[in-house]
Amino acid sequence: MSHYLNHPSGAKAQGSKYYYTDKLFGQHFSFTLKTDEVMVKFAPKPKGLQKATAQAVVEQTSLETIHDVVEAHRFCISSIPAGSAIETVISKLETNASVQAAFPARVDQAGNTRYFILDEFTVPFKENMSIRKRCSQIVKSHNCEVVKDHLTPGYYTLSVPSCNGMFEMVVFS
Repeated sequence: MSHYLNHPSGAKAQGSKYYYTDKLFGQHFSFTLKTDEVMVKFAPKPKGLQKATAQAVVEQTSLETIHDVVEAHRFCISSIPAGSAIETVISKLETNASVQAAFPARVDQAGNTRYFILDEFTVPFKENMSIRKRCSQIVKSHNCEVVKDHLTPGYYTLSVPSCNGMFEMVVFS
């Protein structure tokens, strides 16, 4: 898929460390696990996400909301209580039918907290790949699905196949 994508970066995962190099500017970014914050991605609902539903999920897992629910994007950022294991909190969240997935926050090399939705990624196809059917064939050949077709021509948000991680999927050399 790499020769069809106009993707400026590649990324690799090693254990609990994640990194990528921006091929356009040559800058290296590395991320480590932040064990006291979690990003909760809520399941799609026919009538949309209700703030009360999201707040109830957060309270049931003894979390505190850091950044309010973004209803249009179906996620919120919450802090994990001291002494709680992030893996346990994520497992508990993911048993709730209102939660699609939960992801730990990451910290970059400058100490900034970063949030990644690890079950999807956005790619821009090269301009000569504007034929939607061919783009769709390429996406399917990598076991991905189009989650969102962006307003910007050629940009798609894709699902990450269960056999890969998000950082592995963006390694296109």
